[in-house]
Amino acid sequence: MATDVDSLGPLHQIELPEGPIAYHERGNGPPLVFVHGIIANADVWRHVVLELAGRFRCLHPGLAPRRPPAGNAAGHRLLPVRSGRPR
Repeated sequence: MATDVDSLGPLHQIELPEGPIAYHERGNGPPLVFVHGIIANADVWRHVVLELAGRFRCLHPGLAPRRPPAGNAAGHRLLPVRSGRPR
């Protein structure tokens, strides 16, 4: 899926300990954060952002390449398993 950068604003990326997050930003004012489902991208908000960017700072994260945690090539988070009876 291509993303309409002209409507959404420039793409930025922030580095977090969990990995990078890419996001588009457009407008000024109080922040509004838009999210999308797993089978979409930030482009689903392009018409809404065009309407609201004159009054709000529109932020819409996208999917950036994820770095898998060390020792886990699939990128899944592993949780410890406790043995014994539940308390």
